[in-house]
Amino acid sequence: MEDFNVIPENNMPENEKPEKKEGRFYRILKYISVFLVGVIFGIVIINPFGIKNFGDFLKFRTAINILKNNYYQEIDEDSFADFAITGVAMTPLDPFTEYIPAEYAEDFMLGINAGDYEGVGLTITNNMTDNTIEIVAATVDSPAYEAGLRTGDKILKVDGVAYTGDKYSEAADNMRGVAGTKVTLTVRKADSGKEEDVTIERRSITIETVKGEMLEDNIGYIQITQFGENTAREFVTFFNDLAHKGMESLILDLRDNAGGYMSEAIAIADMFIDNGTIVYTQGRGGRERYYDATEGKTKVPMVILQNKGTASASEILIGALKDYDLAETVGITTYGKGVTQTPITFRDGSILKFTDSMYLTPKGTKIHGIGIDADFVVEEEELQLKKAIELIKKGEVLSE
Repeated sequence: MEDFNVIPENNMPENEKPEKKEGRFYRILKYISVFLVGVIFGIVIINPFGIKNFGDFLKFRTAINILKNNYYQEIDEDSFADFAITGVAMTPLDPFTEYIPAEYAEDFMLGINAGDYEGVGLTITNNMTDNTIEIVAATVDSPAYEAGLRTGDKILKVDGVAYTGDKYSEAADNMRGVAGTKVTLTVRKADSGKEEDVTIERRSITIETVKGEMLEDNIGYIQITQFGENTAREFVTFFNDLAHKGMESLILDLRDNAGGYMSEAIAIADMFIDNGTIVYTQGRGGRERYYDATEGKTKVPMVILQNKGTASASEILIGALKDYDLAETVGITTYGKGVTQTPITFRDGSILKFTDSMYLTPKGTKIHGIGIDADFVVEEEELQLKKAIELIKKGEVLSE
Protein backbone atom coordinates (compact mmCIF):
# COMPACT_ATOMS: atom_id res chain seq x y z
CA MET A 1 0.00 0.00 0.00
CA GLU A 2 1.31 3.39 -1.00
CA ASP A 3 1.55 6.17 1.51
CA PHE A 4 0.18 9.54 0.46
CA ASN A 5 1.27 12.87 1.86
CA VAL A 6 -1.60 14.91 3.32
CA ILE A 7 -1.92 18.29 1.64
CA PRO A 8 -2.72 21.05 4.12
CA GLU A 9 -6.24 22.47 3.54
CA ASN A 10 -5.03 26.04 3.09
CA ASN A 11 -2.81 24.91 0.26
CA MET A 12 -5.58 23.23 -1.71
CA PRO A 13 -6.81 24.88 -4.90
CA GLU A 14 -9.89 27.01 -4.35
CA ASN A 15 -12.17 24.73 -6.35
CA GLU A 16 -11.02 21.69 -4.43
CA LYS A 17 -11.73 22.91 -0.86
CA PRO A 18 -14.39 20.89 0.93
CA GLU A 19 -17.70 22.75 1.50
CA LYS A 20 -18.23 23.97 5.04
CA LYS A 21 -21.55 23.17 6.60
CA GLU A 22 -23.29 26.10 8.29
CA GLY A 23 -23.85 25.45 11.94
CA ARG A 24 -27.35 25.41 13.45
CA PHE A 25 -26.51 28.36 15.71
CA TYR A 26 -25.62 30.60 12.77
CA ARG A 27 -28.81 29.70 10.86
CA ILE A 28 -30.94 30.64 13.88
CA LEU A 29 -29.03 33.89 14.32
CA LYS A 30 -29.66 34.75 10.65
CA TYR A 31 -33.41 34.12 10.97
CA ILE A 32 -33.61 36.23 14.13
CA SER A 33 -31.77 39.08 12.40
CA VAL A 34 -34.19 39.01 9.44
CA PHE A 35 -37.16 38.95 11.83
CA LEU A 36 -35.86 41.93 13.81
CA VAL A 37 -35.24 43.93 10.66
CA GLY A 38 -38.83 43.23 9.60
CA VAL A 39 -40.20 44.26 12.99
CA ILE A 40 -38.23 47.51 12.98
CA PHE A 41 -39.34 48.27 9.41
CA GLY A 42 -42.94 47.65 10.39
CA ILE A 43 -42.64 49.94 13.41
CA VAL A 44 -41.25 52.71 11.23
CA ILE A 45 -44.20 52.38 8.83
CA ILE A 46 -47.10 52.13 11.31
CA ASN A 47 -45.74 54.20 14.19
CA PRO A 48 -46.69 57.87 13.74
CA PHE A 49 -44.43 58.89 16.63
CA GLY A 50 -41.21 57.75 14.96
CA ILE A 51 -38.81 55.04 16.07
CA LYS A 52 -37.16 57.29 18.67
CA ASN A 53 -40.52 57.75 20.39
CA PHE A 54 -41.66 54.14 20.27
CA GLY A 55 -42.64 54.44 23.94
CA ASP A 56 -45.27 57.03 22.95
CA PHE A 57 -46.65 54.61 20.37
CA LEU A 58 -46.96 51.88 22.99
CA LYS A 59 -48.65 54.35 25.34
CA PHE A 60 -51.10 55.34 22.59
CA ARG A 61 -51.97 51.74 21.76
CA THR A 62 -52.32 50.85 25.44
CA ALA A 63 -54.72 53.76 26.02
CA ILE A 64 -56.86 52.68 23.06
CA ASN A 65 -57.00 49.08 24.29
CA ILE A 66 -57.93 50.20 27.81
CA LEU A 67 -60.82 52.30 26.49
CA LYS A 68 -61.93 49.64 24.01
CA ASN A 69 -62.06 46.91 26.65
CA ASN A 70 -63.11 48.82 29.77
CA TYR A 71 -65.27 51.82 28.77
CA TYR A 72 -68.78 51.34 30.14
CA GLN A 73 -70.31 51.39 26.64
CA GLU A 74 -69.33 49.96 23.29
CA ILE A 75 -66.95 52.25 21.36
CA ASP A 76 -67.00 52.63 17.60
CA GLU A 77 -63.44 51.66 16.72
CA ASP A 78 -63.79 53.36 13.32
CA SER A 79 -63.90 56.72 15.13
CA PHE A 80 -60.51 56.29 16.82
CA ALA A 81 -58.62 57.86 13.91
CA ASP A 82 -60.96 60.89 13.90
CA PHE A 83 -60.52 61.34 17.66
CA ALA A 84 -56.74 61.07 17.42
CA ILE A 85 -56.39 63.57 14.57
CA THR A 86 -58.82 65.96 16.28
CA GLY A 87 -56.73 65.87 19.43
CA VAL A 88 -53.48 66.53 17.60
CA ALA A 89 -54.96 69.40 15.57
CA MET A 90 -56.63 71.02 18.56
CA THR A 91 -53.74 71.37 20.98
CA PRO A 92 -51.26 72.90 21.39
CA LEU A 93 -51.70 74.41 17.93
CA ASP A 94 -53.56 77.60 16.99
CA PRO A 95 -57.38 77.86 16.85
CA PHE A 96 -57.37 77.89 13.05
CA THR A 97 -55.81 74.44 12.73
CA GLU A 98 -58.52 71.82 12.97
CA TYR A 99 -59.76 68.47 11.76
CA ILE A 100 -63.26 68.41 10.26
CA PRO A 101 -64.91 64.97 10.18
CA ALA A 102 -66.59 63.99 6.92
CA GLU A 103 -70.11 64.68 8.21
CA TYR A 104 -69.26 68.36 8.78
CA ALA A 105 -67.00 68.89 5.77
CA GLU A 106 -69.72 70.09 3.37
CA ASP A 107 -70.88 72.79 5.79
CA PHE A 108 -67.27 73.83 6.33
CA MET A 109 -66.76 74.35 2.60
CA LEU A 110 -69.99 76.36 2.45
CA GLY A 111 -68.55 78.61 5.12
CA ILE A 112 -65.43 79.52 3.13
CA ASN A 113 -67.13 79.90 -0.25
CA ALA A 114 -69.32 82.92 -0.73
CA GLY A 115 -72.78 82.02 -1.99
CA ASP A 116 -76.30 81.24 -0.84
CA TYR A 117 -76.96 79.20 2.28
CA GLU A 118 -79.54 78.92 5.03
CA GLY A 119 -78.54 79.91 8.53
CA VAL A 120 -77.94 82.89 10.79
CA GLY A 121 -74.88 84.56 9.23
CA LEU A 122 -72.04 84.17 11.72
CA THR A 123 -68.30 83.62 11.37
CA ILE A 124 -67.01 81.91 14.51
CA THR A 125 -63.75 80.53 15.86
CA ASN A 126 -62.31 78.67 18.83
CA ASN A 127 -60.95 81.04 21.47
CA MET A 128 -58.19 78.79 22.82
CA THR A 129 -57.62 80.98 25.87
CA ASP A 130 -60.79 79.66 27.49
CA ASN A 131 -61.89 77.04 24.91
CA THR A 132 -65.06 78.91 24.00
CA ILE A 133 -66.80 79.69 20.72
CA GLU A 134 -66.18 83.33 19.81
CA ILE A 135 -67.86 85.39 17.12
CA VAL A 136 -65.37 86.83 14.64
CA ALA A 137 -68.04 88.71 12.70
CA ALA A 138 -71.76 88.78 12.03
CA THR A 139 -72.51 89.21 8.33
CA VAL A 140 -74.06 92.62 7.75
CA ASP A 141 -77.87 92.47 7.39
CA SER A 142 -77.94 88.81 8.44
CA PRO A 143 -80.35 87.48 11.10
CA ALA A 144 -77.50 87.31 13.63
CA TYR A 145 -76.46 90.89 12.90
CA GLU A 146 -80.04 92.12 13.25
CA ALA A 147 -80.30 90.23 16.56
CA GLY A 148 -77.42 92.31 17.92
CA LEU A 149 -74.66 89.66 17.89
CA ARG A 150 -71.23 91.20 17.41
CA THR A 151 -67.51 90.44 17.36
CA GLY A 152 -66.24 89.07 20.66
CA ASP A 153 -69.57 87.67 21.86
CA LYS A 154 -69.29 84.06 23.08
CA ILE A 155 -71.72 81.32 22.05
CA LEU A 156 -72.19 78.96 24.98
CA LYS A 157 -75.14 76.83 23.82
CA VAL A 158 -77.09 76.06 20.67
CA ASP A 159 -80.70 75.06 21.38
CA GLY A 160 -79.75 74.24 24.96
CA VAL A 161 -76.77 72.04 24.04
CA ALA A 162 -73.44 73.30 25.41
CA TYR A 163 -70.46 73.50 23.07
CA THR A 164 -66.83 74.16 23.87
CA GLY A 165 -64.50 75.96 21.49
CA ASP A 166 -62.98 72.79 20.07
CA LYS A 167 -66.48 71.76 18.92
CA TYR A 168 -67.24 74.95 17.04
CA SER A 169 -67.60 73.15 13.68
CA GLU A 170 -70.38 71.05 15.18
CA ALA A 171 -71.99 74.14 16.67
CA ALA A 172 -71.86 75.89 13.29
CA ASP A 173 -73.52 72.89 11.67
CA ASN A 174 -76.37 73.08 14.16
CA MET A 175 -76.82 76.81 13.70
CA ARG A 176 -77.50 76.23 10.03
CA GLY A 177 -80.89 74.93 9.06
CA VAL A 178 -83.97 75.34 6.93
CA ALA A 179 -85.06 78.94 6.36
CA GLY A 180 -88.01 79.84 8.55
CA THR A 181 -86.97 77.61 11.44
CA LYS A 182 -85.61 79.09 14.64
CA VAL A 183 -82.51 78.47 16.72
CA THR A 184 -81.80 79.71 20.24
CA LEU A 185 -78.26 80.72 21.09
CA THR A 186 -77.07 81.22 24.64
CA VAL A 187 -74.63 84.09 24.35
CA ARG A 188 -72.24 85.86 26.71
CA LYS A 189 -72.03 89.47 25.52
CA ALA A 190 -68.58 90.95 25.11
CA ASP A 191 -69.57 94.42 26.24
CA SER A 192 -71.47 93.50 29.43
CA GLY A 193 -70.37 89.95 30.26
CA LYS A 194 -74.01 89.00 30.76
CA GLU A 195 -75.47 85.77 29.46
CA GLU A 196 -78.68 85.86 27.46
CA ASP A 197 -80.72 83.62 25.19
CA VAL A 198 -81.17 84.97 21.68
CA THR A 199 -83.73 83.30 19.42
CA ILE A 200 -83.01 83.83 15.73
CA GLU A 201 -85.04 82.84 12.70
CA ARG A 202 -82.88 81.27 10.02
CA ARG A 203 -83.02 82.78 6.56
CA SER A 204 -81.70 82.08 3.12
CA ILE A 205 -78.62 84.26 3.09
CA THR A 206 -77.37 85.56 -0.21
CA ILE A 207 -73.90 86.93 0.32
CA GLU A 208 -73.40 89.98 -1.84
CA THR A 209 -69.71 90.50 -1.20
CA VAL A 210 -69.64 94.01 -2.67
CA LYS A 211 -72.10 96.90 -2.40
CA GLY A 212 -71.68 100.49 -3.47
CA GLU A 213 -73.31 103.91 -3.82
CA MET A 214 -72.46 107.57 -4.33
CA LEU A 215 -72.58 109.76 -1.23
CA GLU A 216 -72.54 113.55 -0.98
CA ASP A 217 -69.83 115.64 -2.63
CA ASN A 218 -68.94 112.88 -5.10
CA ILE A 219 -67.70 110.61 -2.34
CA GLY A 220 -67.90 107.00 -3.47
CA TYR A 221 -68.80 104.33 -0.90
CA ILE A 222 -67.96 100.63 -1.40
CA GLN A 223 -68.55 97.96 1.22
CA ILE A 224 -66.90 94.54 1.00
CA THR A 225 -68.62 92.05 3.32
CA GLN A 226 -66.18 89.20 2.64
CA PHE A 227 -63.66 88.12 0.03
CA GLY A 228 -65.37 85.52 -2.13
CA GLU A 229 -64.24 83.92 -5.36
CA ASN A 230 -65.36 86.87 -7.52
CA THR A 231 -65.03 89.79 -5.12
CA ALA A 232 -62.21 91.56 -6.97
CA ARG A 233 -64.19 91.50 -10.22
CA GLU A 234 -67.30 92.82 -8.43
CA PHE A 235 -65.23 95.55 -6.80
CA VAL A 236 -63.95 96.70 -10.19
CA THR A 237 -67.52 96.88 -11.49
CA PHE A 238 -68.71 99.09 -8.61
CA PHE A 239 -65.55 101.21 -8.65
CA ASN A 240 -65.78 101.91 -12.39
CA ASP A 241 -69.47 102.70 -12.14
CA LEU A 242 -68.79 105.27 -9.41
CA ALA A 243 -65.85 106.68 -11.36
CA HIS A 244 -68.08 107.22 -14.39
CA LYS A 245 -70.53 109.08 -12.15
CA GLY A 246 -67.81 111.51 -11.10
CA MET A 247 -66.36 109.92 -7.93
CA GLU A 248 -63.55 112.08 -6.49
CA SER A 249 -62.77 110.11 -3.32
CA LEU A 250 -63.59 106.71 -1.85
CA ILE A 251 -64.72 105.30 1.49
CA LEU A 252 -63.96 101.56 1.64
CA ASP A 253 -65.99 99.81 4.34
CA LEU A 254 -64.35 96.63 5.66
CA ARG A 255 -66.15 96.51 8.99
CA ASP A 256 -67.24 93.01 10.05
CA ASN A 257 -65.42 91.53 7.06
CA ALA A 258 -63.86 88.39 8.51
CA GLY A 259 -61.75 87.67 5.45
CA GLY A 260 -61.96 84.99 2.78
CA TYR A 261 -59.78 84.46 -0.25
CA MET A 262 -56.39 86.09 0.20
CA SER A 263 -55.96 86.27 -3.59
CA GLU A 264 -59.01 88.54 -3.92
CA ALA A 265 -57.69 91.03 -1.35
CA ILE A 266 -54.33 91.06 -3.14
CA ALA A 267 -56.03 91.70 -6.49
CA ILE A 268 -57.87 94.73 -5.09
CA ALA A 269 -54.70 96.10 -3.48
CA ASP A 270 -52.98 95.72 -6.85
CA MET A 271 -55.40 98.27 -8.32
CA PHE A 272 -53.87 101.00 -6.17
CA ILE A 273 -50.24 99.93 -5.63
CA ASP A 274 -47.73 100.60 -8.42
CA ASN A 275 -45.05 97.89 -8.18
CA GLY A 276 -43.66 96.70 -4.86
CA THR A 277 -44.76 94.02 -2.42
CA ILE A 278 -48.42 93.80 -1.41
CA VAL A 279 -47.92 91.16 1.28
CA TYR A 280 -45.48 88.38 2.04
CA THR A 281 -45.72 85.18 4.03
CA GLN A 282 -43.27 83.36 6.26
CA GLY A 283 -43.54 79.61 6.56
CA ARG A 284 -41.64 76.89 8.32
CA GLY A 285 -37.88 77.30 8.39
CA GLY A 286 -38.10 80.95 7.41
CA ARG A 287 -39.47 80.16 3.96
CA GLU A 288 -40.83 83.37 2.42
CA ARG A 289 -43.20 84.04 -0.44
CA TYR A 290 -43.79 87.50 -1.86
CA TYR A 291 -46.91 88.78 -3.62
CA ASP A 292 -46.00 91.79 -5.75
CA ALA A 293 -48.06 94.44 -7.49
CA THR A 294 -48.05 94.95 -11.23
CA GLU A 295 -47.32 98.24 -12.96
CA GLY A 296 -49.94 100.99 -13.10
CA LYS A 297 -52.30 102.13 -10.40
CA THR A 298 -55.53 104.03 -9.78
CA LYS A 299 -55.20 107.21 -7.75
CA VAL A 300 -58.04 108.18 -5.44
CA PRO A 301 -58.13 109.70 -1.93
CA MET A 302 -59.32 106.88 0.32
CA VAL A 303 -60.58 106.29 3.86
CA ILE A 304 -61.08 102.75 5.17
CA LEU A 305 -63.61 101.89 7.88
CA GLN A 306 -62.53 99.09 10.21
CA ASN A 307 -63.60 97.45 13.47
CA LYS A 308 -62.90 94.39 15.62
CA GLY A 309 -64.64 92.20 13.05
CA THR A 310 -62.19 93.25 10.32
CA ALA A 311 -59.91 90.24 9.94
CA SER A 312 -57.56 88.18 7.80
CA ALA A 313 -57.79 89.10 4.09
CA SER A 314 -59.27 92.48 5.09
CA GLU A 315 -56.17 93.16 7.16
CA ILE A 316 -53.96 92.25 4.21
CA LEU A 317 -55.67 94.93 2.13
CA ILE A 318 -55.55 97.54 4.89
CA GLY A 319 -51.92 96.79 5.77
CA ALA A 320 -50.79 97.16 2.16
CA LEU A 321 -52.65 100.42 1.49
CA LYS A 322 -51.45 101.95 4.77
CA ASP A 323 -47.80 100.97 4.22
CA TYR A 324 -47.84 102.80 0.89
CA ASP A 325 -49.65 105.83 2.38
CA LEU A 326 -52.63 105.27 0.10
CA ALA A 327 -55.39 105.34 2.72
CA GLU A 328 -56.34 106.60 6.17
CA THR A 329 -58.32 104.38 8.54
CA VAL A 330 -61.22 105.20 10.84
CA GLY A 331 -62.66 102.98 13.58
CA ILE A 332 -60.96 100.71 16.11
CA THR A 333 -58.17 98.09 16.08
CA THR A 334 -58.82 95.15 13.77
CA TYR A 335 -59.15 91.51 14.83
CA GLY A 336 -55.54 90.43 14.29
CA LYS A 337 -55.66 87.22 12.24
CA GLY A 338 -52.37 87.20 10.37
CA VAL A 339 -51.96 83.55 9.41
CA THR A 340 -53.03 81.52 6.38
CA GLN A 341 -54.48 78.01 6.23
CA THR A 342 -54.46 75.16 3.75
CA PRO A 343 -57.28 72.56 3.72
CA ILE A 344 -56.42 68.97 2.76
CA THR A 345 -59.32 66.64 1.92
CA PHE A 346 -58.98 62.92 2.67
CA ARG A 347 -60.59 60.13 0.66
CA ASP A 348 -63.43 59.76 3.15
CA GLY A 349 -64.33 63.44 2.73
CA SER A 350 -62.87 64.64 6.04
CA ILE A 351 -60.66 67.72 6.02
CA LEU A 352 -57.48 68.69 7.83
CA LYS A 353 -57.11 72.48 7.84
CA PHE A 354 -53.77 73.68 9.12
CA THR A 355 -51.89 76.96 9.44
CA ASP A 356 -48.98 76.94 7.01
CA SER A 357 -47.66 80.50 7.17
CA MET A 358 -47.85 83.92 8.79
CA TYR A 359 -48.26 87.02 6.66
CA LEU A 360 -46.69 90.42 7.13
CA THR A 361 -47.34 93.83 5.59
CA PRO A 362 -44.97 95.26 2.94
CA LYS A 363 -42.95 96.95 5.71
CA GLY A 364 -42.69 93.69 7.65
CA THR A 365 -45.31 94.53 10.27
CA LYS A 366 -46.76 91.55 12.10
CA ILE A 367 -50.56 91.52 12.37
CA HIS A 368 -51.33 88.18 14.02
CA GLY A 369 -52.57 88.57 17.57
CA ILE A 370 -52.08 92.33 17.35
CA GLY A 371 -54.34 93.80 14.66
CA ILE A 372 -54.02 97.14 12.89
CA ASP A 373 -54.73 100.33 14.81
CA ALA A 374 -56.99 102.96 13.27
CA ASP A 375 -55.47 106.31 12.33
CA PHE A 376 -58.57 108.02 13.71
CA VAL A 377 -60.13 106.14 16.62
CA VAL A 378 -63.93 106.26 16.63
CA GLU A 379 -65.54 103.58 18.78
CA GLU A 380 -69.19 104.33 18.01
CA GLU A 381 -69.97 102.59 14.73
CA GLU A 382 -72.72 105.02 13.81
CA LEU A 383 -70.18 107.86 13.91
CA GLN A 384 -67.41 106.18 11.89
CA LEU A 385 -68.85 106.89 8.45
CA LYS A 386 -69.58 110.46 9.48
CA LYS A 387 -65.94 110.89 10.55
CA ALA A 388 -64.68 109.51 7.22
CA ILE A 389 -66.82 111.97 5.27
CA GLU A 390 -65.58 114.80 7.49
CA LEU A 391 -61.93 113.92 6.82
CA ILE A 392 -62.47 113.88 3.08
CA LYS A 393 -64.31 117.19 3.08
CA LYS A 394 -61.50 118.82 5.08
CA GLY A 395 -58.90 117.47 2.67
CA GLU A 396 -57.16 115.50 5.42
CA VAL A 397 -56.94 112.34 3.35
CA LEU A 398 -53.82 111.05 1.61
CA SER A 399 -54.09 111.38 -2.15
CA GLU A 400 -50.78 109.91 -3.31
